[in-house]
Amino acid sequence: TLVIAKGVTVNELVVEGGNVRVEGNIKTISKAETLTSPVYIIKEAGAILPQNTTGFTVIDATAYEMKAALANGENYILTSHTYITNACIIVPENKTSTLDLNGYTVTASNSNKGNGKIIAGEDYKAGSYDTGIIKVSGENAHLTMESGYINTVRNDATNKGQFGIALTDGGDFTMTGGKIEAGWFALAG
Repeated sequence: TLVIAKGVTVNELVVEGGNVRVEGNIKTISKAETLTSPVYIIKEAGAILPQNTTGFTVIDATAYEMKAALANGENYILTSHTYITNACIIVPENKTSTLDLNGYTVTASNSNKGNGKIIAGEDYKAGSYDTGIIKVSGENAHLTMESGYINTVRNDATNKGQFGIALTDGGDFTMTGGKIEAGWFALAG
């Protein structure tokens, strides 16, 4: 991962491999013609990105770290509000993770409110969303919710609501506290 440090401005960056973590400023960015693999732009608070980031997946730094920790079966404590619009959060087979919201909000798209919440900020779109806000997938994959609030209710919950937690292929979920309100299923599997 290439790191563009705070206070550094890069006029033009051509990515030939890996990901880019941005704390500073990038004026233009593109992928090398030979690069076909996905590339994350990991955006720190205060970073400045160009308007055109076509071909890249821009992800909030906290979401990126949370995604990696949960995928590795680690526990993760949020240190700031985060947006997971471009980060499919999966606890995979044979992994157990705990996510501590620590009073912060995980937003699934464009909502900016709440405290200690995971919020669906967009309506359900058939074919676009095939799972819950968090997916626990695979035999021996396990997620524990100890507190907090997951809200996937939308204005028209019947037609546009979303799922909360999705369990697939033997995934497990334990809830010892908190609350889940969903447009459709709070827990689906």
